[in-house]
Amino acid sequence: MTIIVILIFSSACQKKYSVTGDEKLIEQLNKKWNENVLSGHRLDNAELFTDDGIRIEGGKICSGKDSIRFFLSSQTTQRQYIQQENKTQKIWSSKDFITAEIIQKQVFIQNQTGDTITKRNAAVVIFKRQIDGTLKIAYQLKSELKD
Repeated sequence: MTIIVILIFSSACQKKYSVTGDEKLIEQLNKKWNENVLSGHRLDNAELFTDDGIRIEGGKICSGKDSIRFFLSSQTTQRQYIQQENKTQKIWSSKDFITAEIIQKQVFIQNQTGDTITKRNAAVVIFKRQIDGTLKIAYQLKSELKD
């Protein structure tokens, strides 16, 4: 009986995570991401990942901030971004992590050809809660959507 009472009280004292609160945290991170992209500071987005964060895009796997920064650098030399939007579709929350489905729209100029390209991407992102209440990206899998 004592164990049951302890379990009931300990579960009642746990912090509850609301989807609305998590949506706001993700929106803040996405806003920073997009500001970095559009202001020419795209490499700063590597800092939005955990130290051991993983990004998978176009068959390339980047592990750790230095690898992610290098990947973002290679894309930055190829493109000049005009527009970037991220829209969260669905969220699953837990104590330490938030998983989200995100649809991204990018409009950029391909530097080699001068062509303006619009891409839509689907991403699954796992965010890790930080001690200060912010989020960092622990895992990001991004795939281009074809029309």
